[in-house]
Amino acid sequence: MILKKQNLVVFATVLGLGLLLAIILLVVIANRSTVPGKNNQSYNPSTSPGQADYVAPTSTPQPSPTPTQTPIPTPTPRPDIEASQTTVKVYDKFEVTVNISKTTATNLQFPYDPNPPQGIKPSSGISVDGLFSNDNWATTIVQPAFIFQDYDRTIIQDTEHFTPVPDKVWKIRFAPTKPGEYKYRVRIVDASGTRYLSSTSSKDYSFTALPADPTNHGFITVSQSDKRYFEFNDGTPFVGIGTNIQYLDQKSLVSGLSDYMDNLSQNSANFVRAWLSTASLYGSSWSSWGSPFLPYDGYIPANGMSYEDAYPGSQYSMKLDTSNPCLYQGNLNNISVEPGKQYHLMVRAKIVNLQGQGPGSYGFSVKTAGELGKNCTASGNGNTILSGLTSSNDWQEFVSNFSTSPDQHFLGNLYLALENVKGGAVYIDEVSIKEVLANGQLGPEVVEKSQAAQQFYYDDFAAKRWDLLIDKAQQDNIYLKLVIFEKNDFTWGHLNPDGTVLASGQIQGDNNNFYAADNTEVRRLQEYYWRYLTARWGYSTAIQSWELLNEGDPYNGNHYALTEAFAKYIKETDPNKHLVSTSTWHSLPISEFWNNSSYPDVAYADAHSYANDTSWLSGNNFKDPATGISISDDSAIYSFAHSMDALQKFQNQPTKPIILGEAGITHNGVK
Repeated sequence: MILKKQNLVVFATVLGLGLLLAIILLVVIANRSTVPGKNNQSYNPSTSPGQADYVAPTSTPQPSPTPTQTPIPTPTPRPDIEASQTTVKVYDKFEVTVNISKTTATNLQFPYDPNPPQGIKPSSGISVDGLFSNDNWATTIVQPAFIFQDYDRTIIQDTEHFTPVPDKVWKIRFAPTKPGEYKYRVRIVDASGTRYLSSTSSKDYSFTALPADPTNHGFITVSQSDKRYFEFNDGTPFVGIGTNIQYLDQKSLVSGLSDYMDNLSQNSANFVRAWLSTASLYGSSWSSWGSPFLPYDGYIPANGMSYEDAYPGSQYSMKLDTSNPCLYQGNLNNISVEPGKQYHLMVRAKIVNLQGQGPGSYGFSVKTAGELGKNCTASGNGNTILSGLTSSNDWQEFVSNFSTSPDQHFLGNLYLALENVKGGAVYIDEVSIKEVLANGQLGPEVVEKSQAAQQFYYDDFAAKRWDLLIDKAQQDNIYLKLVIFEKNDFTWGHLNPDGTVLASGQIQGDNNNFYAADNTEVRRLQEYYWRYLTARWGYSTAIQSWELLNEGDPYNGNHYALTEAFAKYIKETDPNKHLVSTSTWHSLPISEFWNNSSYPDVAYADAHSYANDTSWLSGNNFKDPATGISISDDSAIYSFAHSMDALQKFQNQPTKPIILGEAGITHNGVK
């Protein structure tokens, strides 16, 4: 259920019939037994392998051949491995920076996979893992690593400004769960084989884990003694109360959400359900590209994605035509630039039979401006970087250099527009803007979602902002239930199980392409993302759980199976075994799903229930027998009624906790 207000997220424990805990839900969960997996392996190290200022073009736009992409920027010479410290407290982050100068990989964000399903290029990725042991390699804990683009964050004109830092590196983020000495190495696997990085002075690097801070109770799990409860690693109960945050202002995300978490913490709240899916980190939903012409797809903004034509290997493009003649960035984000610098624009596009209308010039253009709305198609509107492009034989790269003014920190809105066009189309594969460095090389990307093939990469800028937010949550003792996918994402919905896209004109009829079966392109891409989440944020005790998606089908077995696959993957891959669940748009499918032994790894049940709207209670009109008060008029009656009904559905023997992810009551017609 989607509301534009924050909805109370609360949960309580059901101890038996008649017991009511105000505003919260019953808590109840499966045994959390240790599952042998990828992170507890026997390992022998000796044998184991704002407004735009004027922007002036400085070169004539022209097509250019596709360049050879360099998979790794040339780094400044530095040690292969750099540790953040030599001692760290239990449950705190120990971070290792890894420098890898050579690899056969062409996609540094994906793991090495020699036999992927059709639709994914074999052996194009690289797997970097930290191998840790606190028992002299009797057992090994495997912590995946990820490629990291850093940014310098400042506040300029009351706006967040992020400058990308040259040279990407790998990061390993590990949280020890026991005190003592830890040894570690780094394993690298790509198409060239397997190799290890270790200390030059000894076989292993090492660090010491000190006892945990008394206020740090560890990771949230399910009580081993009572399945209805959540608790921390040290046995301290976790009773969470807080809010659901759906729409997040991406322009001031870090500042705004940091202040919000401060307020929660100061008022004894400790729990937030937040939509990581709105960060434009992965997939096409909530993209930084928007259109003033296209309607929303449900509650998700339209972004001009198309599967009619695509650059080879991309599967998707962004399309401009007379029904959608303009796309732009700037509504949900600010493109940060540096004052007085030269930048290089590259647009890879296919221009098909553009036809002008009326006198004057026409064609495909790229320009910056303030808010133009539907006037973005008029020529002369804004500061032009590329213009007058009317045709191309095939996919081409169109380039131009431009300079920022001496006091310019933001690019303003970046428009891709058809100016004075009455027919034809433009398919866009990539829009790239990079600073021209002093040595003539190009710096890091400054455009979010620069490539249309959004299924094949994670946005570095979005991830960096959430680095800051997750660390802030940990600082404030706020625990996050993070929604990671949108079931209606264009990217997943239009990929068939055999790795092909839908035929031109074919319409996505349901979510079953998203609820992908094992060994399909969509499922494998989902698994890569699960690994990335574990690599980037699996160290954090602030992650209460991962929520697969917002409001999936409550009676779809494919939804159930995908959630179980996600939960099982995290148990096998995440050393800290973060909890996993999902949510449904109505009902409480206890026997079908939440209490079904076919899905043992799903950690807790989740309910969304709005009185007089989507409550699963019969007729949505339960009244307290003693007072006659309806659930829509009193929050205590609401909580009591839902708790008792859920307990009954569990046949008075709850097997896992329930979180009330979204809730609401209606009083006199007002929610």
